[in-house]
Amino acid sequence: MDEFLSESEQLDALRRWWRENGLWIIGGLVVGVAVLFGWRAWNSHQAQQAEAASSIYGELLSAMDAGDREQAASLRRNLTQEFGQTPYADQAGLALAKLHLNAGDPEAAAAALEDVLTATGDDELAHIARLRLARVHLQQDQPEAARQALAGVDEGSFAPLYADVRGDILAAEGNLA
Repeated sequence: MDEFLSESEQLDALRRWWRENGLWIIGGLVVGVAVLFGWRAWNSHQAQQAEAASSIYGELLSAMDAGDREQAASLRRNLTQEFGQTPYADQAGLALAKLHLNAGDPEAAAAALEDVLTATGDDELAHIARLRLARVHLQQDQPEAARQALAGVDEGSFAPLYADVRGDILAAEGNLA
């Protein structure tokens, strides 16, 4: 504003400016506040989801300690259906595979690991599940299935582990050269 304008002229100029820009300023403030509250609500929702998934995962671990495979499988299904986007669902699949393997049921362990491979969006976890699946196939004396489990994968930083399992496959086939 020009400093040589009278007080009433300055007031008129301010009113004119407010008429032209006031709605935009108020709209910007409303949008900013809405975004802030939306962000906080989303973070709160995410925290609640993680807490609920963690609770179910804890129940699954308790069922594993008790050796209750049916309860553990039920909790794994619940985690997958309700909280499939959390890491708990994938970790539950790996834990369930271990429970099945310890109970002497490698077929169920392999199925649990295949479920993890199908559902996970985490590349590192997929490598872990794939390597464990290959080892389960080796335990079942199925070296070709183990080889197939490792086929066509970008090994990345897991290359030494893949090489180790491939060596075990060759040894299982009697190829020790």
